[in-house]
Amino acid sequence: MRLVLIIFGSIIIIVAGFIIYKYPIQKAITTNKVLEHVKSKGLDEDDFISMETLYDSKVGEYYVEIVYKDEPDISYIYIYRKKQKPPIIVIKQS
Repeated sequence: MRLVLIIFGSIIIIVAGFIIYKYPIQKAITTNKVLEHVKSKGLDEDDFISMETLYDSKVGEYYVEIVYKDEPDISYIYIYRKKQKPPIIVIKQS
């Protein structure tokens, strides 16, 4: 009985650890890395109309959508992946 409780407890800890890492931490990492990239290009958060970090469930990753004050009709989508630097930029016109 004790072994079953240890195994069950271990499974719960592993699942909880995955959920904590996968969602809030990955969201924060993506947001920070995209902001670092944008600032390295000489831009600042004051240049944004909006900035939103979203989750794409089909791909399973976060991305940041930014609309700049000087181009309000265009949304820039920044996708951060650890193996690809700098972030991927996709431009979407509304």
